[in-house]
Amino acid sequence: MIGYNKRVLELLPEYEKSVDEFINGYSGYINWFTPDTEEGQEQAVALRDSIESMLTGTKSGLDGTQGFYNSILGLKGISRDINSARVSVMKTLRRIVSTLERIESFCLKSLNILDEKISATKS
Repeated sequence: MIGYNKRVLELLPEYEKSVDEFINGYSGYINWFTPDTEEGQEQAVALRDSIESMLTGTKSGLDGTQGFYNSILGLKGISRDINSARVSVMKTLRRIVSTLERIESFCLKSLNILDEKISATKS
C-alpha cells in the first residue's frame, strides 16, 4: 500500500495540473464556440459526443475509486502500520475523487452549454 501511494503521489500533481488546464482550455473554447454553420453544428455534435463519453468514463472511474476507498476504509484496526498506510492512501484517494468530480462537473456544464448552442442554431 505504501509503494502504491508513493507512486500515485508522484504522479498526482501533474495529473491535477493537466486536468485543470484541460478544463480551463475547453471551457473557454466551448463558451467562445458558436456553431452557426452546418460544419459548426457537426463539430458541436461531435464535441458533445466526446464529452458524453468522457462523462461516462469519469463516472466509472469515480465508482471504482470510491469502491477502492471503501475497501481501504475497512482495513481499520488491523495493525499500526496498516492503519498508517490506510490513512495516507485515503488522503490520496480523496484527491483523486476530487479531481474526477471536477471533470464530471465540467462535463455536465459543457453538455448543457453545447445543448443550448446546438438548439439555438437549429431554430
